[in-house]
Amino acid sequence: RMNDKIKLIFVMRDPVERAWSAVNNAAKKGAADASTVEGSVKRARESGAVARSAYADTIRRLEAVFPASQIHYCFFDDLRDKPEALTADLLSFLDVEPVPAAPVRLPQAVNVAAGSKPIPIEFSREMAGDYLPMVRDLCRRFDGPPQRWRARYEKLLNGSAG
Repeated sequence: RMNDKIKLIFVMRDPVERAWSAVNNAAKKGAADASTVEGSVKRARESGAVARSAYADTIRRLEAVFPASQIHYCFFDDLRDKPEALTADLLSFLDVEPVPAAPVRLPQAVNVAAGSKPIPIEFSREMAGDYLPMVRDLCRRFDGPPQRWRARYEKLLNGSAG
């Protein structure tokens, strides 16, 4: 029997942004050619990279082992955009009493692996096509960020800028 005191926090990030960050991080370490869109897409489509954004699959595996009461799902977008609300949600999930303190302040860049390089529209379109079915699956379950990801991906795939 699994320990009923274990609490899991599963943070999801926009899969296209996560893929771009991973490609650039690998390139910084000399493990990938991110100098072209084609090279970046190839790296992002490697099985290990794809598995890290297979959120729907990960959720199914987690829930096959742990009850919903032991899993908290949240989004990187909320860490970036509303850290106080995310912190309050996490403390509540963990049954930790919040301590009155100054507002949560994060540095300007939470994750700098991409080196602030903008994501090329061609890369975004390719990855949006790959991830849209999974993001639609997430939208059936979660409000907020996945809904915005889906809308942006659909615009990209319909020829609009993302």
